Amino acid sequence: MDEKLDPTVIAEMARKGITSLTGRNMRASFSLFFTPKDVVGIKGEPGRAHLSSTQNGDCRCGIAWLAANGIPKQNIIIWDRFDSC
Repeated sequence: MDEKLDPTVIAEMARKGITSLTGRNMRASFSLFFTPKDVVGIKGEPGRAHLSSTQNGDCRCGIAWLAANGIPKQNIIIWDRFDSC
């Protein structure tokens, strides 16, 4: 399968989901879930179908949001069964 995921679309989907859930913008939403001192784990989902599993763009989007709000990159842990993130 040659389909590629668009990081801009992924970021917009994440923004819409988070702001719809919280009723706040991305920066204000952050403090509802995390503090800059937290250690955050991102667990990938290695689904069978290529586009239904966690992709690098998904991980990058989450890392960017966390880092932009003050969580040091060394406090962001990513794993999945196949090390695809």
